[in-house]
Amino acid sequence: MKSVTRYLLLLVFFLATLPGLSASEEDKTVPSVYYYQFQPGFVTNFQKTKRGKLGYIRADIQVQVGSKDDVDTVHIHHGLLRDAILERLFSLNKNQVSSLEYRESLRDELKETLGTLMKEEVGRPVINEILFTQFIYQ
Repeated sequence: MKSVTRYLLLLVFFLATLPGLSASEEDKTVPSVYYYQFQPGFVTNFQKTKRGKLGYIRADIQVQVGSKDDVDTVHIHHGLLRDAILERLFSLNKNQVSSLEYRESLRDELKETLGTLMKEEVGRPVINEILFTQFIYQ
């Protein structure tokens, strides 16, 4: 009985010392996803009809980045990125604004556009994803 207990204690000690299994290692994990919310939200017009009647868009947008430093980088270039987003939203027409499929492609397009701008400014795309947290049109 003593030898079984001794082996169990040795097994518990051995398992506790294995790398990657202790709670302290788990606590040291740093999140690899951060978000930057553009404030204030985006408000612009879009061409509602061929005659030039305008519609209205209100969009809240967040960008996903990979580090706290990237959040700071996006904040520094906030004006440049905001201008590119507004320019693209203003160029939309009614069919594009009302289409869920087009909105998905707009996210991809904005990701590419903003990534290109950031690459020109800091040498890398920085932005991993674009998220519409609100998108209202009228």
